[in-house]
Amino acid sequence: MKAGKPVDCIYFNYTNKINVLDEREIFVLSELPEGSWLGDFNAFLGVNSAFTYVAHYDPHSNKDSVGDENERIMVFQCPVERFMTICKDYPQSYEWMAKRSLMRRNYFLKIQMKLYKRHEVDKIWA
Repeated sequence: MKAGKPVDCIYFNYTNKINVLDEREIFVLSELPEGSWLGDFNAFLGVNSAFTYVAHYDPHSNKDSVGDENERIMVFQCPVERFMTICKDYPQSYEWMAKRSLMRRNYFLKIQMKLYKRHEVDKIWA
């Protein structure tokens, strides 16, 4: 999923990790482990993705074949409309997920801001 693009599904990470990259794809802001999900904030607020999400890659892995754990992930997708319909049937879960998604998004934005400031990204990209 690319930063700036609309999110039409909620993605539930079943296997491997997903890297969260900043909007310019310079820094890895976080790794989402198995059992995590993404796209929830975008579903709750109807906004495009602020980050890019890619399959985790470990450059230090000894594996070199296509299809190894560095390149493949498995996600389950749920269309946003269906997800929101289900969430509204469970108001406590809906409220918890909305708060959690906002906290996580703000956390990613703070990390991005700190990294941009530390590495003077705005000066380099100006």
